[in-house]
Amino acid sequence: MSKEITMYKGDISGDDIGVRFINWNNMSEVSSNNGELRLTHVEQGLEMPFIVREAITQVNNIYSGTDIDPSAYASTRRGVSLLLQINQNIKVTDTEDPDYEVLLPVQAHLVLKLPVTDLLSTADVESITHNLVATLYSTESDGKEVTSRLGKLLRGALVPAMIAENN
Repeated sequence: MSKEITMYKGDISGDDIGVRFINWNNMSEVSSNNGELRLTHVEQGLEMPFIVREAITQVNNIYSGTDIDPSAYASTRRGVSLLLQINQNIKVTDTEDPDYEVLLPVQAHLVLKLPVTDLLSTADVESITHNLVATLYSTESDGKEVTSRLGKLLRGALVPAMIAENN
């Protein structure tokens, strides 16, 4: 029997939005226990920490809370929940006022809840994460120009402009 994955992998049109990479050589372990790891960037100052948190927990029933018919369940219901998180402070200064300094705490995380199965490859999971990050962007009507939706999302405008125009 040959199995085939069918899932939404994003539209091929548009520009690549790019991904920045963390230089893990500049990270050092802060703590590690019970499926959780915390790392800090060793070159950041104490007032400007960059912390990475990674955690994995077991999920007993990956189908819980879904509307998938039990007749379509895989042979196992086990899964994992993978948390990837960053915490950092952003410093704001004023070029005309040397005494002005504000620190802004920022936290971002991604949670992947996945079944434990050989049916999903690493490439499949990467495609899913790319789709998630792509929700921060939109393309113009020509499908080529990529623009950020983040400003609109932060102001509560959740419906992409192209969908709002068509409704």
